[in-house]
Amino acid sequence: MIMSWVQLFAFRNQVHGPLPIVTKVVWCIGSIIYGLLLAGVAIEFPQGLIVGLVYTIVIGFICIAMMIFNRKNLPRGGLFTMGRRMVIQFYLGACVLGLIIIIIWIGKYGLLNRKAAGIAV
Repeated sequence: MIMSWVQLFAFRNQVHGPLPIVTKVVWCIGSIIYGLLLAGVAIEFPQGLIVGLVYTIVIGFICIAMMIFNRKNLPRGGLFTMGRRMVIQFYLGACVLGLIIIIIWIGKYGLLNRKAAGIAV
């Protein structure tokens, strides 16, 4: 968790040029994997869903704030530019995916972790 905060701070001013398609694909796959990891860890541990909700919402809002208030001459701070603010968008995408999965889990099983919901093997 601390590493993600450090990376967001360290790369807050970084702006990339147009990225090749292979780089965009690898970047998207990495963001999806990290989002799945966030949701999976939250689902696994008791009270992890509450922590996961708070974590994904806080980091997501911080990512959005970093892009909007530190625009770097990009429209809306590069919020909708694929890969121009690569690190911030990576974490934002992962947090959005993790938040969606956590909300779906809570909707289906409540605040129960995997073992309490009877899904663990």
